[in-house]
Amino acid sequence: MSINTHELHAAELLRVKNALWAVQRQLSLQQLVALLIIGIEPGLSVNDLANRMDIPQQSASRHVAVLTGRYQNDHHQAADVFVVQQISPSDPRSRSLHLTSAGEVIVSSLIGYSGANVERVINVRS
Repeated sequence: MSINTHELHAAELLRVKNALWAVQRQLSLQQLVALLIIGIEPGLSVNDLANRMDIPQQSASRHVAVLTGRYQNDHHQAADVFVVQQISPSDPRSRSLHLTSAGEVIVSSLIGYSGANVERVINVRS
């Protein structure tokens, strides 16, 4: 029995589309990219994020403000918190960015890891 690669790609694209659709009212594409970068490099600063995204520091700060829940959404509901800023262990004058559990859920949905898949990956690496 052969596997139809077109169907596999279509199923994966559909999964990604559904994951993006679920967060489109909360986050812009740039904010999602920022979230993914923070997931890839936990602990980076806003300046580092700006450099990775090749955007001005002010733009990165605005994205972080949304991701940390400092801005409310259009419906004036409490904003979700996807990222937290912590004092950097290497430089107390700097703040490091980290995903919250809500941020990890979004990243996991985008990359296709359910809890069971994450456990399988962890068990394989152990």
